[in-house]
Amino acid sequence: MRRLRRCALYLALLALPPPAPAGPAGAAARPLARGEPQQPQQPAVVPLRDILARVRALQPRRIIEIEFDRDALRYEIEIMDDRGWVHKLYYDAKTGNPLTGDE
Repeated sequence: MRRLRRCALYLALLALPPPAPAGPAGAAARPLARGEPQQPQQPAVVPLRDILARVRALQPRRIIEIEFDRDALRYEIEIMDDRGWVHKLYYDAKTGNPLTGDE
């Protein structure tokens, strides 16, 4: 009797439709209902070559290091001036504008 119940349970499970894919692929498979929030998209960033063109336009200097801070969405650029002093410049990755120390 137990075997019969177990076999019936397995057959019932096999008859069920497969589960829908989870995650973003499953969410993108169906159209969004009206008023339903969309998946957040990555913000667009200014290409590094544009930022470097702005840095070089200020004064040709030696670029020592370039970092991209994903959390703050900013470029961190270390440059060396003619006297050998190292300066750190910050640029907003969304707008390409230079940032001051307060931002």
